[in-house]
Amino acid sequence: MASSAIAGALLNATFDERGLASLVLLATASVLNVEGDAFALSLNGTSTILSSSLPVPTRTFDAHGQPTYRYSAAGDLTVHVAYSVTDAFVSKQLTVSSARHAHNVTNVTLFAGARLLLDGAAPAESVVARSPAGLKDFALFARWSTTGALITARNPFLTATPHGGGGVTLSYEPMMPVAPAAPFSADRAHIGLHLLTQRKMAPPAQPLDEAEHAAMQRCVRAAIAAPQRASSVKINVGWCENDFQIDISTAAGRAEYKRIIDRAASLGIESILFAPRNSESRIGNVLNVCQNA
Repeated sequence: MASSAIAGALLNATFDERGLASLVLLATASVLNVEGDAFALSLNGTSTILSSSLPVPTRTFDAHGQPTYRYSAAGDLTVHVAYSVTDAFVSKQLTVSSARHAHNVTNVTLFAGARLLLDGAAPAESVVARSPAGLKDFALFARWSTTGALITARNPFLTATPHGGGGVTLSYEPMMPVAPAAPFSADRAHIGLHLLTQRKMAPPAQPLDEAEHAAMQRCVRAAIAAPQRASSVKINVGWCENDFQIDISTAAGRAEYKRIIDRAASLGIESILFAPRNSESRIGNVLNVCQNA
């Protein structure tokens, strides 16, 4: 199967018969080889499927040249691995389908031991950014002398593990079902390149290079589903006024809630989370209050 290439604004990506093969950082022409871009799935807590042990997948391309690989796994499972190239990142998403049986996806390894070599060299060091608030790992940053790589996914409960010689494993435990007519789509993974600044973030931030911090910000912003705005969106949350204690079915309750709405409007707030109590439990009364307020 011939290799293919996709150009982004900041990097180019090439793909071989099983997935991502390399990234080229256009600013320096440095080449990051990705050896063994594989995934693994654990089902029902007992069996594990490793893509490198499966037959060579079929490959298709969308209208923009982005590739999708189709793996036929043991039994009734099919795994589609879709890649997309943005300005600064390559994204990878697994979708698992079952033809006959229901399964529980207990673990997804998005990068299963892929080896990262920049111009033939393993990284000088790799660091993992971890949550200080009881979550797990956010990202893994591989570092060479002037260049860095970001490996992350859209999930704050990751397990990111660097291995010797540039190896990387990135996984999480979704505990999600897959069944006929109900496929499971894993959280999207991302890998990108950036130039290091040699300046570390000041405490209390984790001691990441400023370029690593900026790369993570770009990655998060690209994943935001809501459109970006030049100004903030203001909303009044009625719970902050204990509106669940206001009985909207009474005249006094309606008058009290109207004061909340009027005060919010005077502050330029156009939206309110409306959740008062209604002792009569008739939806019609609530709708009338909303329309008349």
